[in-house]
Amino acid sequence: MNGFSPALVAALLNETCRRSLFHFHLLGFQILNGFPLKQAPYIEAVCYRFERLLRGEMSRLINTMPPRLGKSELTASFVAFALGHDPTSKFMLVSYGLELSTANLDKVRTIIRDPRYQAIFPGVKIKSGKNKRHHFETTVGGEVRAISTGGVVTGFGTHFLIIDDLLKADEALTLAGREAAIRFYKNSLLSRFNDPASARIVIVGQRLHEDDIVGHVKGLGVRWDHINLPAIAEHDEIIPLGRGRMWTRRKGDLLHPEHMPGWVLKEKLLEYGPRYYAAQYQQNPAVSESCLVDLNWFPQYEKRKNRSYYHKIVQSWDPAITEGVNSDYSVGMTWGYRDGHWYLLDLIRRKMDFPKLKAQVMAWHRLWKADALIIEGASIGHALWAEMKQERLPGKILCPTPIGSKFERLAGRTAQLATRKYHLPSSAPWLADLRHELTAFPEGRHDDQVDALTQFLEFAFERPSWVRAVYGRDGRRIDPIIRSSRSRPSY
Repeated sequence: MNGFSPALVAALLNETCRRSLFHFHLLGFQILNGFPLKQAPYIEAVCYRFERLLRGEMSRLINTMPPRLGKSELTASFVAFALGHDPTSKFMLVSYGLELSTANLDKVRTIIRDPRYQAIFPGVKIKSGKNKRHHFETTVGGEVRAISTGGVVTGFGTHFLIIDDLLKADEALTLAGREAAIRFYKNSLLSRFNDPASARIVIVGQRLHEDDIVGHVKGLGVRWDHINLPAIAEHDEIIPLGRGRMWTRRKGDLLHPEHMPGWVLKEKLLEYGPRYYAAQYQQNPAVSESCLVDLNWFPQYEKRKNRSYYHKIVQSWDPAITEGVNSDYSVGMTWGYRDGHWYLLDLIRRKMDFPKLKAQVMAWHRLWKADALIIEGASIGHALWAEMKQERLPGKILCPTPIGSKFERLAGRTAQLATRKYHLPSSAPWLADLRHELTAFPEGRHDDQVDALTQFLEFAFERPSWVRAVYGRDGRRIDPIIRSSRSRPSY
């Protein structure tokens, strides 16, 4: 800085590092590796989430990202930074093996011991006689302790629980391995907080399986802040960087083009295969080896038209029984037909009890002025169909009983989908979940959207003349293909 003394420049840099985790991490990475960090926007994004966690603006944070992109160094910088602001804080660093968690602890210790850290946070000192291989304490009662999955935690307390790779990749593929890790998290780790009201939990790593620790905690209904960073962006996203700044990440953008360019990712795809690449690099563990659906079969449309644009509106429902945490979702799809093509206009995926479900089906039917309502003829579907018939809703109201397995039914409709006449919106709040379930089937956790889609496809395939038929205001068919004097009730 021209005109400033070296001492003033050093003081300004130290104050910047004291206030900003991102700038502190630039120093921490240099301390750990001996060379400067290759910067990318995602690093600032993760640092911002960590800062919010430290300020108490959130209590549970998940950071999923590809391997070898500095997640462990980032976590070490956060722990050292947090200790700098409160040297009495206690941390548990948990990994699948003690060697790994100890290596993460050593990163924190290395940063704290460095003179550059001491110049920023002089109040943090490691206590003599309490600097052990698997843990160390500060002179004012703070602590960092390394723990392995399944290890002994009885008698130890913490303020921060940092989980970095709770499972080995091969263990995550076995039910026994996943259940053991989740049992350790629930029965041992969650009870270690000195003050449960202010407990902070961080889970970092890459996805390994749909039912790994990330999948488990997100399925419980507890609020988690999740920053998910696939190697290649799968949709447009605006990600906050802090201090009013935003990172606009476009579909197809690489997470770190300098460190992990496109040709490297192509090699990884060939080496790992689509399933493991999707999990570890795209953070999508649900891609099935036996996936039936190619997402490229679905053209995209930009803007949904008004109801009057579509010749037919068909709604397909796969209803579930209750709204409990462990219940299935009730799923409804609204499809619009025009000139030989179908457009998915809206989707509902919600856990509802029967009265709410009935009200939702009726309200949605009236909103879209649906020409046909299809309700799966299984379980609660028969009762829902009977209620809709009693309400005398206009149009067709059907309750077909599924024939064959879910896999066989969808497999029988793949040629129909491959015609590219079934369009999805380019963006919608529910689109990511739908794509996820389609690529996960038949191995995914949920298949309710698949059921609703298959049911709709069967209906559209089996009734081509009805689909093409057009009605006038008097209820008479006026389409040129099929002429009839039959009329039907309408809205």
